[in-house]
Amino acid sequence: MSSVRQKIYILLLIVLIACLGLVITKSLSDQSHIYTAPELQTFVVPNAVPGQTNIIDWNTTDKLMSHCQIKVIFQKSNLEVTLRDRQDQIYQTTEPKFNAIFDLVKKYQGPCDIVQTITD
Repeated sequence: MSSVRQKIYILLLIVLIACLGLVITKSLSDQSHIYTAPELQTFVVPNAVPGQTNIIDWNTTDKLMSHCQIKVIFQKSNLEVTLRDRQDQIYQTTEPKFNAIFDLVKKYQGPCDIVQTITD
């Protein structure tokens, strides 16, 4: 094997190793494809009275669900929804449209584990 051919093979081997190193580095540093559950931060409902049913608006319902605090949902046919959080606090709200609560359940079911969903 001539020395020129040998140098070309060595250069190609170095380029191949460098490319392989870049691919490995890129795959290790790019973790955007890995699912991570949201940090569980407690959302505090303003003026909530422990032990009583608290009336909340739809935005507060969304916040409670996004923070994975709801474990039971009960939907009535008149758009009234009753929610029980993980500390057994009860909230009551009104859906903007029928079955809107199930849109929220679908939205947060992956990261949050809603135990029960009951409909009237």
